[in-house]
Amino acid sequence: EKRTELLGDPDKEEDARSAFIQSFGQDSFGPVVAGFATEAEEVSAVTEIQEAAMLSLHDRLHPCLELHTVDTVEVGGAVVLYELDLGFLAARTPFISHMAKNNSKKNVDVPMITLEPEEEEQLRQRLQGINAALEGGPLAVLVTAHIGEPMPDIMMPAPTHVADVTSALSDDAGLTHTHGADRAMSSPTPSMPIPDPMLAAAALRMKSLPSLEPLLKHIGDVCQETATSVEFVSHESWLGDADRFAEKVRNDNDEKRVYLLENLSAFPEELGVHRTAPRRVVAPTPPTSTEPAHPAAKPGSRGKEGKDGRKSAEQKNAPAAEPPALPETQKSEEEPLLPDLTAVSIRTLPWATREWWAEQIFGADLRPEFLVQDSFYAAGRQITSHSGIWLGAPQRVVGPFIERELGAFVEALSLPFNDAEGTYVEEGVVAADVGEGEETPPPLAPLLVVLGGGGFSSQMGDTVFLQKLKLLLGLAKLTQHEKGGVLIALGGELALFLMSYGLGRRLGGTMPESHQNEAMGSAARETLKEVLRLGAKLLLPLDLVCEEDRSGLDKSSDADSPIPAVPDVKTFVLHSTFAAMQSAPVSLGMVDGHECFAEVDAVRGTCSLCVGPPLVQTVPPVHPEDELVMPESAAVEGDVVGALPPAENPVEGSPAAHDTTEPSEEGVPQGWKVRDIGAATLQALDKALRRSRGVLWNGALGVFEDERWQQGTRAFIARVEKRLTGDEEDEEEEEDEDEDEDEDDDDGKPREEPDPEIDFEVALAIGSDSAKLLPSLMQDPSVFTFVSQSGEGLLQLLRGVQLPGLTACSTRTEAH
Repeated sequence: EKRTELLGDPDKEEDARSAFIQSFGQDSFGPVVAGFATEAEEVSAVTEIQEAAMLSLHDRLHPCLELHTVDTVEVGGAVVLYELDLGFLAARTPFISHMAKNNSKKNVDVPMITLEPEEEEQLRQRLQGINAALEGGPLAVLVTAHIGEPMPDIMMPAPTHVADVTSALSDDAGLTHTHGADRAMSSPTPSMPIPDPMLAAAALRMKSLPSLEPLLKHIGDVCQETATSVEFVSHESWLGDADRFAEKVRNDNDEKRVYLLENLSAFPEELGVHRTAPRRVVAPTPPTSTEPAHPAAKPGSRGKEGKDGRKSAEQKNAPAAEPPALPETQKSEEEPLLPDLTAVSIRTLPWATREWWAEQIFGADLRPEFLVQDSFYAAGRQITSHSGIWLGAPQRVVGPFIERELGAFVEALSLPFNDAEGTYVEEGVVAADVGEGEETPPPLAPLLVVLGGGGFSSQMGDTVFLQKLKLLLGLAKLTQHEKGGVLIALGGELALFLMSYGLGRRLGGTMPESHQNEAMGSAARETLKEVLRLGAKLLLPLDLVCEEDRSGLDKSSDADSPIPAVPDVKTFVLHSTFAAMQSAPVSLGMVDGHECFAEVDAVRGTCSLCVGPPLVQTVPPVHPEDELVMPESAAVEGDVVGALPPAENPVEGSPAAHDTTEPSEEGVPQGWKVRDIGAATLQALDKALRRSRGVLWNGALGVFEDERWQQGTRAFIARVEKRLTGDEEDEEEEEDEDEDEDEDDDDGKPREEPDPEIDFEVALAIGSDSAKLLPSLMQDPSVFTFVSQSGEGLLQLLRGVQLPGLTACSTRTEAH
């Protein structure tokens, strides 16, 4: 009562309270929380890098090579679940956005699976795993797949009758998940049974998911010689009468039957999350008419008058406060039953609910004995049927697609832990001595790793950048197995962000000031320290093709011009930037009680680790004429696929049409955006290729979305193709002859020693984007030793991430 007496006017008290809360949040609580959040983000990012650094390449890959496969278990007379890899379709088709783009219509087309010719071939390769499972003589193979993400369920309104109460109670219990749209399908009556709420909800979700039925024909074609029958099973046929379906599957009169089950992404219990949203309210729009308004109609009159100037009976009877009623056909079109995607609620389902659901659908009568995990896409997700544990859960084994992908990668790099028995071979095994009369082995040569890519400036850019750092660290672990060492060449946005975050050299306006993040800076420096500590060397880009940033310029001057101004294009050489870094090395932290620094070679553009106080060297400035640039003959080479275009016939808008090479003390000045690597960088990559035993490539070296900035990536892949096919040997012999002829005309300068003869043994491309780009970059992609088909699966393993679907598989040392 005393506090109430002391209070003043309620409005003033509320204003004072609001001002205090705002001031406290901005001046006291806000900064403290922001500082804590920044520090926590930094510690979390650095901890992730440190944990990844503790894993060797053996720790990342070898556990997956010890898993049971479909060939190491006895599946005769058993029911087998087979997970088909459709990740290549999931990356191409954004199914969840299909209905969102068409939410103005009620009868929205259901997403369909359509296959391009190259995708049909990918599907056929993955379907071979079903044949491998059928060779063991199982009773039946149930093919499953998870593709797409359903639209959120419409939140259920308050129950009004018994059926609604029953449905709401089951939803609260976590057994099924329904929404108000379920009751719109049919009106329960005493003579008609109430539809199963789980099936009704799944049927509605399938309106935003692709059906797997179009795959039936492809499965029949691939399995026509091994399967006795191939059949598609809808959710209704399977779960609507589960006992009957189980009896059909368990019928031992026939074996080697294949059943394609409908898309399991329609069940939240299978995916582990349940998305809901309120119903999207669409304001009705009055019907438009092509008839002209009556001349006597007043501008402020309500409703619409007919030709005779009188209102219709429908308008006369309508309440004054309500808008005019719409025809039923138009009302159904303008009031679609769609969720409001701006208010989506996500609920994580507990494992108890998920495993109870799995035990019901794979009940005692069906109960598959084995699950063949043959999808990297699904293995990276925590899917209930793949990772859950319940009474009668199947034994999980690895399928042929995953086994073949991992085995081919390990074999291509000659990693020493993939022997026939799956046992670990000690790292660093030295080859046998060369006997008398045998040829001397070639000199040890490094493996070249070319790492590019981008996407770090997006909303989730920090997460993408952190994942790329883990991949860089994982590939650097190859130094433990490569006797000639590993040289890692950086390109794309990765080079820019690493030089900015890790080495403190921001290049142009490619990375805005608002994107600076101290947590990512600490993670980048920690990654550089661990990578260089392993003995790997980094090759930084020597020059960069940049485009003038005209986004902030005043366009009024160009308003009267019929032809828009073309942004200027220049190539900036980074010698001065490297010279400044060489004169002032960047500290990367402590190693064994000693401070270590990133040591940059200003001429070669390489970065290595220096433990202890560095020897600071002053690099003299270089005249523009002495800058490292690609010879004109190489830059205009026209007979190479993807080579830089001839200067006399440049591509419209390409760098060759406007390019000028210009050194700058700050590397790339403000007002310029980096788009591609330059000629000097290509020359350095060419030399590295000639001196390497092979190459591993991931990520474009420029902004590949724009055709103008594809030249660096195309020219690099063209050099790799020549190295693989041996076409460059004739060119090297001609160059050697020209050098011998000009030897007498030498002005006395020391000549560079010729490159030793190195056999180019292997070329690998990893990552979904790189694998898709490869056919458009070279004439014959088959010359590559290994092209990954697993998308993110192999990259996740190289990052040190455990895939839940593979972790749940049994190892060969386990007893079952």
